Amino acid sequence: MQCSLKAPAGLRFLAASFVLLVSVALPTAHAQAPQVPEIAARSYLLLDVTANQILAAKDIDTPIEPASLTKLMTEYLVFDALKSKKITLTQTFGVSPRAWKMPGSRMFIDPKMQVPVEDLIKGMIVQ
Repeated sequence: MQCSLKAPAGLRFLAASFVLLVSVALPTAHAQAPQVPEIAARSYLLLDVTANQILAAKDIDTPIEPASLTKLMTEYLVFDALKSKKITLTQTFGVSPRAWKMPGSRMFIDPKMQVPVEDLIKGMIVQ
């Protein structure tokens, strides 16, 4: 037994019109760049690396201290090493006297101490 349902001509026209409207309207709506939000930062850069296009920027040529960026990149490398099992959270490391004397954020670790990776991560995040 064969069953065929046929939509009324008016409904087919309405569906075809809707598909045409959506296919025309979506690309133009998608092409509009969103308004850049107000960001409480001295400078910033948002880059689409796949298109090599700057999406938002403010004072990108102004020199600033890289403290937070340095911490983020260090954390990235530490978590990558943890993921690839090159180090463990319980593995310990010493802090060199040179690093201990550097200005900036400190964990007040004696250079003679061996500190677990987990504590070093927490210290970087908190400090």
